[in-house]
Amino acid sequence: MIRILIADDSPDDAEQCIQALREAKEPVRTCRVTGTADLKNALAAAEWDALLADHAMAQMSVAVAISTVRDQKLDIPVIVLARKIPDMQLQQVMADGARDVIVKGRWARLLPALRRELQAAADRRSSARVSESMRRLEDRYRVMIEGSQEAVCYCHDGMYVDANPAYLALVDYHDIGELKGVPILNLVEETERARLKSQLRSPDSFRDSREYTAITRSGTRIAVEIAVAGVNIESEPCVQVIVIDISKRKELESSLQFLHQRDVLTGLCNRPYFLQELGRAIDCARDSSSSFLIGLELHGMREINEALGHTACDRLLCELARELGNRVNAQQLVGRVGGGQFAVLLPATSRAQATAVLQALREMSSGFRFPQDREHRELRFELELVEINGPAGDRQKLLGSAFCHIAPAHPAAAAGPRLRPVASSGPGPAPAAAATHHGMLDPVLQDAVSKERFHLLFQPLINLRGEPRQYYEACLYLETENGTMLPSAQFMPAVEKAGFANRVDRWVVQRSITALGKCGGQQARAELFVPLSGSAVADPMLLPAIQQHVKAMRLSPARLHLQIPGEALKQYGDGSLSFLQRITDAGIEIALDDYDPAMFDAQQLAEIPANFIKINCALARCADEAVLRHAASDARACSKQSVAARVEDMTLFALLWNCGLDYVQGESLSPPASEMNYNFESEQTLTSDRPPANPWQAHAV
Repeated sequence: MIRILIADDSPDDAEQCIQALREAKEPVRTCRVTGTADLKNALAAAEWDALLADHAMAQMSVAVAISTVRDQKLDIPVIVLARKIPDMQLQQVMADGARDVIVKGRWARLLPALRRELQAAADRRSSARVSESMRRLEDRYRVMIEGSQEAVCYCHDGMYVDANPAYLALVDYHDIGELKGVPILNLVEETERARLKSQLRSPDSFRDSREYTAITRSGTRIAVEIAVAGVNIESEPCVQVIVIDISKRKELESSLQFLHQRDVLTGLCNRPYFLQELGRAIDCARDSSSSFLIGLELHGMREINEALGHTACDRLLCELARELGNRVNAQQLVGRVGGGQFAVLLPATSRAQATAVLQALREMSSGFRFPQDREHRELRFELELVEINGPAGDRQKLLGSAFCHIAPAHPAAAAGPRLRPVASSGPGPAPAAAATHHGMLDPVLQDAVSKERFHLLFQPLINLRGEPRQYYEACLYLETENGTMLPSAQFMPAVEKAGFANRVDRWVVQRSITALGKCGGQQARAELFVPLSGSAVADPMLLPAIQQHVKAMRLSPARLHLQIPGEALKQYGDGSLSFLQRITDAGIEIALDDYDPAMFDAQQLAEIPANFIKINCALARCADEAVLRHAASDARACSKQSVAARVEDMTLFALLWNCGLDYVQGESLSPPASEMNYNFESEQTLTSDRPPANPWQAHAV
């Protein structure tokens, strides 16, 4: 039905118009008005599709009728009805906004003109709705782009079209107008512009982002990833360029790589990296480029350890490393390849130059004294010079020849020379750690336990994602009669089976709280993870002893994290949960050790009052990517943090990062030390804002 408003003084003319529409079988609803007031009231009272206005009305002209419709902000077509109209008046009517003029009596044109104008009005309204939708989309797009933390720009034919504030801030510009005269290729290093040009020319051919070095307006160089996509802006083909600042990630990778190559104690090259560089020197020797290798060994390390203690011995090695570094230049490489063994690689060096370095090291070693040795005992050094020439040989044997007075050191010795741990040869327990039968210990192990020949060392937990926290784990070792240091994994199963685990747990807790209470200076905020045996959850005297000792040391219980094996929770059931709840009520935090996603479902894990879960990456099943992702996902779902523990392979770091784990811990990152003195301030993560530092320089504590 067409709703028509008729403005006409003559009722007969209005009726003829209506009759003509009805004869055309067009359903209509009409209303006649005769003046401006009537027209305004009719427009306000109902919705109308069209206005038919008589040209010769006495009370209201066509111009006034059109103006009234416009004032109401209505899109209603106005068609003029006239018996006779001069050309000048026709032109004026059309100029005022009339859509058409129909001669009264010739009604055949009325319905087609009316339908045409109704369709045109519908098209205008549809276009207005589309335009409004487009405007809102553009506003939303602008807000999203301008509010995005990712740097986004648009270019056409290699020149900037637009850029969001994040992009302007990245390249150090203040306004897009300043960028429009700058080629986008200036964004990257000159040597990388050809790669970026090919990416911009065929944006749809490059699905993945590519790494570049971006140059800001001030000349600062930033590592970035650039992704491109073809888009249309105002019907012009353009390229959307997304630039992601990856400088922090690169710094983290560099930090991990540097750490992987360094001896944590002295800051010198570790044995694997030194062997790698030695291999390169061997390859260069094929081209008649002579190189030399100097081995220097400090004898009597065991006696020095026993006489001065681990801490003083560590300081002695740091001081010796400093002196070695002062005797070589930047082209010569110094590494610690064993407990008291150091090696110096002299690439592309003549024999005379190598002999001069050897003499300088002899003079240094002959006059070297350790100030903290009150007895001023004489330190004995041995040095050996080996020439690297001829065909490539075995690097291990060549390094061993620099210490010809002893057998070559095993590569694993550098990982923990201060501990001299005995590695397990297989999945079963070490011989010294095995129980002879149920309830009894091996005599050697029983003697060590009864005399409490335990040692407590501290290993840092490194945060992969946020600002570093001073987290350490207390690592328990047992010293046997022959001086071998056994890690807890090699003797605690037998100790627990023999029923002595509670005694060991109390020793560990007491020494841990004491060590934590003595921390001062930058270590005053250190927090310690203390591993307990599975039977600790059934020890009724453990928690009171912990509370009493924490109070005596005036220590905040929140700095203590008790590690409970996941198997213990399964074994002791509700009793273990009750124990954990009492621990939590005392203000002490809980870490779930040796976590395996197969142990608990999501609901069970959420009910455990633990703040951390630790995954043992030394176990093959736990180092699987699917298991790691599952464990990290479980932790996030329960608002817990995840730790990848016992990481011995640096190649796992990329996997751990991608799986979403929060912390990493292991010998390859930082072996246990006698003091909690790791430099956490140097850690650089993807969310760190502080600049990277170098904590691995040798220094005397």
